[in-house]
Amino acid sequence: ERARQERPTSRQALANYAAWQARYLRQDHDHGATDDYTRPARADTDGWTTLALPASFAAAGLPDAGATWLQRTIPVREAPAGRSATLFLGDLHGSAEVYWNGKKIGAGDRADPSRSYTVDAGDLKVGDNVLAVRIFEADRGAEVRPGRVGLDIQLPDEKLALDGPWLAKAEFALPVLAAGSAPAPPLPPRSEQETASFLYNGMIAPLVPCALRGVLWYQGEANADRAAQYREAFPLMIADWRKHWGRGDFSFYWCQLASFQTRQAQPGEVGWAELRQAQTDTLRLPNTGQAILIDLGEEADIHPKDKADVGARPARIALARDYGQPSTVWEGPTFDAMTVDGGKVRLTFRHADGGLKAVPIPETYQPSSLKPETKPNVRHSPDGQLEGFVVCGSDHRWHWATAANIDGDSVVVTCADVPEPVAVRYAWASDPLCNFANGAGLPAVPFRTDDLPWTTAAGKY
Repeated sequence: ERARQERPTSRQALANYAAWQARYLRQDHDHGATDDYTRPARADTDGWTTLALPASFAAAGLPDAGATWLQRTIPVREAPAGRSATLFLGDLHGSAEVYWNGKKIGAGDRADPSRSYTVDAGDLKVGDNVLAVRIFEADRGAEVRPGRVGLDIQLPDEKLALDGPWLAKAEFALPVLAAGSAPAPPLPPRSEQETASFLYNGMIAPLVPCALRGVLWYQGEANADRAAQYREAFPLMIADWRKHWGRGDFSFYWCQLASFQTRQAQPGEVGWAELRQAQTDTLRLPNTGQAILIDLGEEADIHPKDKADVGARPARIALARDYGQPSTVWEGPTFDAMTVDGGKVRLTFRHADGGLKAVPIPETYQPSSLKPETKPNVRHSPDGQLEGFVVCGSDHRWHWATAANIDGDSVVVTCADVPEPVAVRYAWASDPLCNFANGAGLPAVPFRTDDLPWTTAAGKY
């Protein structure tokens, strides 16, 4: 219910929050000198401990409410040559003060959730630098969450991920609020990018007088928990833009969400898959197109490093449909029809340019291009050519399927656990292991053949 309340302005929110803190004695303390926390520390002395981020502070024995210091050594390999660094602290629960080599470089509170800070070139020294962060939480639940915003630092010549081990030390703890002893704190302000009309008025409306040939769109991650609503909102946005430009149904092409997040061990429901389906459903609008990126994402980075291939996919659509290159293949295999014969399901596909194929699956994959570590590719149907298909019977329980045969423009799917299949899905996960493509190397469009209720139906903006 609180989520549906109208969020106050930043000034109102901060005043409301300060009044709540004062009434229930949840104010921050003056920490005084910071040298003890911002100079290089040792994990085995002075109360410092090792904490692997992202993490809940309480689970690590640190204050659930109060102030905690985090510290990490950041190596700079080369002189920055006048270039600054950008620090992203991700999704913090609490306010933050950030120090670089003992110098305060910024702070963020409930009114400033961006968590992005700049380290000036003059403050970057070759060798080890000390990054220290003080996090204060007045209520409960102090933590660094695994969120949409990365925990990393963009140095002049490299990007370093900042998840993993940090040093942590409690400054002070606030008493635990007993159940019913105080109301929940006032709502924080809505961020600018989540404020109705802010992005449109600030970034789109000024462009309306300009001529354009079409739009390439990449968005949707923030809507995954309300994917069902996106089925309506996204087409409405496209129609609204076309109305304001007054050029009719100009070309509007988008990138379907790339793979992201930890791979599912078992098939099931997930908002990211439903968001992709909502994007596919939007193809019902005239003069639209969709670039599939299911093979280009990274498990541990919502902004994958491979930008060239991401850019090339929607460019193919524009070249074929707007710039006189009709021979350019831009669509991957797209589900067309399904027939069931006993325990076998035959799926036929359009856009099998150059034939349907199974892309070879390597033994390992890299969760993030920021790190050299690899993980094993765990196959769910090792007896088949293709990965990523699941089937269900009338009980609507999903099982991994074996896609053993590619037959012309069809794929035959079976599952020993489902003798009477009724529905099939493909690549229905946040970060699926899937390898179905056409001869042009374009991946198949994730799909479902069922009309089961959307699990995100209750999610509203």
